[in-house]
Amino acid sequence: MIQSKSTDPDYTVGGLYIFSNPPGADIYVDWSPIRDSTGNIVKAPTILTDIPQGLHTIMFKLIGYHDDIVTAEVVGGYYSSIYGILLPFPAPVPPT
Repeated sequence: MIQSKSTDPDYTVGGLYIFSNPPGADIYVDWSPIRDSTGNIVKAPTILTDIPQGLHTIMFKLIGYHDDIVTAEVVGGYYSSIYGILLPFPAPVPPT
């Protein structure tokens, strides 16, 4: 986990640098989708700010792939890097 200093002077919130492999996964924090200003679900890679310090569940979802769920600890005043690895569903086997 890589950490860098945030701009929160009270150290009550931090941030997350979020990446997925493959890129483009939908991001959920504590089981709720993270939405942008237009209402679309935010996709990785992205930076989330003002996340309350503590443990959070980060879920990565992408069509055609198994979801990945990661527990992230947000430390007040810092940014942490979080990575989701999504494995593809197996290709369907044609009937013989």
